[in-house]
Amino acid sequence: MLLAEHKRPAQLIALAATALLLLSCHPERRAEPICMPGDHRDFRGRCTTQTPVHLLPFRAGYETLITQGFHDPDSHENNESYAIDFRCSEGDPIVATSDGVVWEARKDSMTGCTDPTCGGQANYVVLDLGDGTYAEYYHLAPYGALVEAGDQVCAGQVIGICGVTGYTTGEHLHWQLSGLSNQSIPVRFSEIQRQNGIGYPTFDAT
Repeated sequence: MLLAEHKRPAQLIALAATALLLLSCHPERRAEPICMPGDHRDFRGRCTTQTPVHLLPFRAGYETLITQGFHDPDSHENNESYAIDFRCSEGDPIVATSDGVVWEARKDSMTGCTDPTCGGQANYVVLDLGDGTYAEYYHLAPYGALVEAGDQVCAGQVIGICGVTGYTTGEHLHWQLSGLSNQSIPVRFSEIQRQNGIGYPTFDAT
């Protein structure tokens, strides 16, 4: 009995050493992606995503950069925390990222400027996706909203034209997915997911 008691601390030390070895850094071990809001973990602690997956809002083969991403402190805060700004040139077609019905659209604005007073002057399209989420496309060109409220559109269909209306420092598409409370929510893109297995957009200032 006394011998067993003497062995117990040695066994605990051995178990602790094993645990430290398992938790130590291994350069060859691949990191798991961090769960985003809306994601869940399975019983093993792995991320099992529930984040919606969309197409990029451009035709296949179109090359673009993300000039503002999630939580960008310049303007993507509060209701727009998960908004994404895509670089595009005036006149470039914008496509629906998912099937939906046009909830609202504006095309009559001719105004765009770098002052916040232009904030309500953007042309836009808002799609009701039928699951409690809405895809929003802003800064479209004058008469660049090519659909009307009530229209049924399909993923990949051209619905707008890139422009510079509203509060903007240059040509780009402001896109976000919002819920019923008008709060933006995270989203993954199928084209990015095929490249990196995750699908979340990342910021590139170049």
